[in-house]
Amino acid sequence: MSLYVHIKDKRYRGSNGYDHTVIGDVTFRAPDRQFTCIAGPSGCGKTTILNIIAGLEPCPQATIQFNDESIDKTNVAYVFQEPRLMPWLSVLDNITLVTDNTPQRREQAMTILRTIGLDDVSHEFPNRLSGGMQRRVALARAFITQPQMMLMDEPFVSLDPKLAQNIRKNLLDIWNKTPSNIVFITHDLNEALFLADRILFIGQKPAKILLDYSVTLPRPRKNIPYAEIEALKDTLLSQHPHLFKPIRRHVEP
Repeated sequence: MSLYVHIKDKRYRGSNGYDHTVIGDVTFRAPDRQFTCIAGPSGCGKTTILNIIAGLEPCPQATIQFNDESIDKTNVAYVFQEPRLMPWLSVLDNITLVTDNTPQRREQAMTILRTIGLDDVSHEFPNRLSGGMQRRVALARAFITQPQMMLMDEPFVSLDPKLAQNIRKNLLDIWNKTPSNIVFITHDLNEALFLADRILFIGQKPAKILLDYSVTLPRPRKNIPYAEIEALKDTLLSQHPHLFKPIRRHVEP
């Protein structure tokens, strides 16, 4: 029971008429219920890989399977960088929008809201919520369908560090109760080490997997000392100093 990703290459046709290869050979298999982070510097192709997995980015040279079936037969949830809530719907209605909206589903939504501390704003509209609260609602909406596969594209980017860490803990709380296979995009190494079972480091142009790294920190991690994560990060970067180097832009002839 796993996700299989094989992207032979991904090319774009530039304005000068030349093909520009942005992703080289990226291949990995993620076991069921694994939390996988794809990490690397901005512009290395992480989001493109995620969108190919989701089927949002066409790529004839890619094979994406979940449990040995086509990914389009899988219950997939996608959490974008922006919450993308419907402004005319309440918090509760935004969450049940992606379900059949039965009383049982609404109660399930309220249970998730209680887990992340938002049950008291279930009838508020998004414009009454802070940015962090909106991100938590987006998490709840993604998990309400109990997805087999969760794809997350830097969902906590631009948040205050303390707030982002609190929402990461919310994510782990929900995931522990509704486990799914997660692929999470980030350029924050501390975030990847805190969340993931495994980190795929992406770099170069065309993008390739530079390192497939298993995170040895024990779970649960909600109260793991920050110093322990920092120490692991320092060790990792000292052993692999090439990670997270800025991407050099290639100019086509």
